[in-house]
Amino acid sequence: MKPERKIILAHCDKTKKYFALEAEKSGSAYEAVNFVDLTEPIYSKMHSEISGSAMSTSEKILPCTGCRTRLISSCSCAQSRKRCTCDDPYDYQCIYCKDLVIDSPKGTGKIYVTSRGCDDMAQVLTSLGLSFTQFSGRYDCDIMFLNCLSGDRDKLDAAKLREFVERGGLLYASDHMDTVIHSAFPDFIKSNHTGNAGKETIEVVDKELKAVIGKTVDVEFDLGIWAVISKTSGKVLLRMNNQSSTPVMVMKQYGKGHVFFTSFHNHKQTSDKEK
Repeated sequence: MKPERKIILAHCDKTKKYFALEAEKSGSAYEAVNFVDLTEPIYSKMHSEISGSAMSTSEKILPCTGCRTRLISSCSCAQSRKRCTCDDPYDYQCIYCKDLVIDSPKGTGKIYVTSRGCDDMAQVLTSLGLSFTQFSGRYDCDIMFLNCLSGDRDKLDAAKLREFVERGGLLYASDHMDTVIHSAFPDFIKSNHTGNAGKETIEVVDKELKAVIGKTVDVEFDLGIWAVISKTSGKVLLRMNNQSSTPVMVMKQYGKGHVFFTSFHNHKQTSDKEK
């Protein structure tokens, strides 16, 4: 009987190289038994079948030539090589390099949240009983929340955000993160910081949301100069319930993923409807 085998995808944000690890069941765990280069088109059509976190290589693969580790994506030896570009020849050292990002299986619901800013999505997710991880510079999750004014603090990379979405990620950003969204998705929204503080009645445009929360919802704009959306190429989910009909929550698909943007913050909204 052949051992059970699964595929795990990985990529390097530094060199834009894509890989597939073949993992073989060994007892109750898996070990990587093969490691191959992929082209971007093939990589984009595949997905990881299992998680590769804390996985080691089997005896079929050489250990790291520097520190002799077998733990995948765990050492700095490969990072110190003189040559490390997308044109590098095939090299097993890449499997141990800390720059290697192991892709999570689809549907695991892995969530990253950026630092607290003018809002605090971590507080909202905690109140809903959802587990998440503080963003630490990696983009190997399924869903990412960008708190207002956290871009500079967390050193968000617009190109990596776009790549994350196009691979199938869900990105949710609020208010003054419109500058980061502009950089990563320049055609998505146009906005200006001219909003006024106060409570507004919002019209629910999206049919699925309307079925859950009704036709309208009251939203507290707790600070002035919030990002007013003047134009969007995306789908409007929520908008002002007045003559202006200004969008306040929009969504657009890029590649396999979606970007959501809201003009309002997400920590003082405490009602069941708003959550």
